[in-house]
Amino acid sequence: MSDDSFEQGVVPAGRLYLWMAGLGASTGALAGGGEAVLLAFRLDLWMETLDIWLLGLAAVVLNAGLGAVCGAGAGLLVQWAGAALPPWKRYRAAFTLTVTLLAWIFLSPSAWEAVRTGIPGRMAAVAMLGSSLPITVWYNAGYWFRRLSIGAGPVVGWRVLSVGLGLATVAIAPFFYSVPPVDLPAPSTQPNLILITVDTLRRDHLGVYGGMVSTPRMDALGTLGLVVEEAVTPLPETAPSHASMFTGRHPAEHRVTSNGQTLTGGKMTLAEHVGLLGYRTAAFVSSFALDSRTGLGQGFQIYDDDFFPYFRGFSELQVARFGLRLLMRFGDPADYPFLLERPAPRTLDRAVAWASSGSGPFFLWIHLFEPHSPYERHDGQPAGADHRAILAKEPGYSYSPQEVQALRDLYRMEVEYTDSQVGRLLDDLKSAGLMTNAVVLLTGDHGESLGDHDIYFNHHGIYDDVLRVPFLLWSSAPAWKPGMRVPGQASVLDVANSLLGAGGLPLMAGTRSESLGNRALGAVTTPEAALLLGREGMSLSEGQLYGVRSSNGIKYIQRSDGSEEFYDLNSDPFEKTNIAAEQSRGVQIGRANVDALRRALPDPNAVDAATQAMLKELGYIE
Repeated sequence: MSDDSFEQGVVPAGRLYLWMAGLGASTGALAGGGEAVLLAFRLDLWMETLDIWLLGLAAVVLNAGLGAVCGAGAGLLVQWAGAALPPWKRYRAAFTLTVTLLAWIFLSPSAWEAVRTGIPGRMAAVAMLGSSLPITVWYNAGYWFRRLSIGAGPVVGWRVLSVGLGLATVAIAPFFYSVPPVDLPAPSTQPNLILITVDTLRRDHLGVYGGMVSTPRMDALGTLGLVVEEAVTPLPETAPSHASMFTGRHPAEHRVTSNGQTLTGGKMTLAEHVGLLGYRTAAFVSSFALDSRTGLGQGFQIYDDDFFPYFRGFSELQVARFGLRLLMRFGDPADYPFLLERPAPRTLDRAVAWASSGSGPFFLWIHLFEPHSPYERHDGQPAGADHRAILAKEPGYSYSPQEVQALRDLYRMEVEYTDSQVGRLLDDLKSAGLMTNAVVLLTGDHGESLGDHDIYFNHHGIYDDVLRVPFLLWSSAPAWKPGMRVPGQASVLDVANSLLGAGGLPLMAGTRSESLGNRALGAVTTPEAALLLGREGMSLSEGQLYGVRSSNGIKYIQRSDGSEEFYDLNSDPFEKTNIAAEQSRGVQIGRANVDALRRALPDPNAVDAATQAMLKELGYIE
């Protein structure tokens, strides 16, 4: 067969791009099968066999589409630039370019990471793979296209072969999925540890703290367990507050001072600590603010942060990841809330399924997001205000008195709904026989301003409305009298050792975390003053706030413009009267503490644009 007859017999003249689109699609399908295996091998989501198969099929389809685009583009380019070449050489060039484009799309994250970290070995490996693959394809494609030109093509074409191999690879992908085993399983006599964190949960909305909201299931954790009276967070943002819970350290030490930043290695986490004790570990979170990129997954065998409602792990696919980042960067994240948060029932279903799936003691962290804005009803009834529509008009929106009351009512309903979901979780775990030997700790990462201090339905600032959080500790075999109330200032830093201490486990050394159960039993401690951080407003650029909340109820705040506030919380618990002018000595001490804190802090604004867009939709920034 001549070159001309080869071109006419295989594809009409001038239609190289169509033929290459087909070859690219089949090549992409093969790559999709490979990606499915890689994801099954490395994903730390809780996956079942059907989940992996569905994810694999999605990978095949998405990558086939990507391959078709690369093939069509390569075909058009070569058709235009290589008209003087023999047909089989044009096909070789176009196919090599197609595979090269696909390869570098898949290698680009590794290449970027290699450049960012500056690791020579990683850079060399990526460069070698990225350069050797096109050379290999070039010579092999030349051989097979030349055989086609003499009429000696393969019995099974590339399209059939590659798609078949891709689907076969998907079929075996579940065999590559496994949860990392613990080195030495903990004795079965050790209790299950369950940490429940509720985003944006005000302390004063729980009945056990005197609130007027109906929260019987959360209250019971305190009335049958332990109630910590004065727990605060040093920084009222989701990721920094949780980083403090898991490391037992202040944000100035663990260096996470804003959502979107990453907890780096070098600081032992609670999950790592109990993992060394032989515990199974898993986390199920409900907000993008706790995405695995925060680094909070350190030590967890399972870190389930996938919110896509149809295919588990969809957002981990390379094509989907690129697409979602572009969507969030240039589109409107408000149109895709299901990519940013997960409703409590779906989070709890996954958590209970995991807890029931294995044997031996486990540490389970569950994060619920419902009380965070936007507030919504969950009973199908009309709400008194459309909070999502209002948030779209921020910043600068002027709330009417009717809207303020309607949103306060919605927030109360969100707390009540969350209480019902906490009850459902505890009931399901009890039905599975997992509560007979267990410790449960429930707390919040921060509170919420419901119009207090002219801050409407957000949690910037460092007034007590956003700093104080509930802290309830329950044990199936308590060493304390049920319903005891622990006085004195405490902190979310105390989560780690309070959970460990209640379970009779070794405490994390070298941290600022205190076992509050031990305090309840009479351990002599001197509660520390809380060094505080916060933002002036919703925008990262509006300035930082700093402060000190002492254990004797004295509070100092330094604003970004240098002005100062001083409150005696014993006589003024709602921080209505600034007495800084009357307390020069106290202000001087507060200022000295803040100056030392400021020197220890990293830049809070180091967050990429796409992440900022997603955090903005969740109401964290403007």
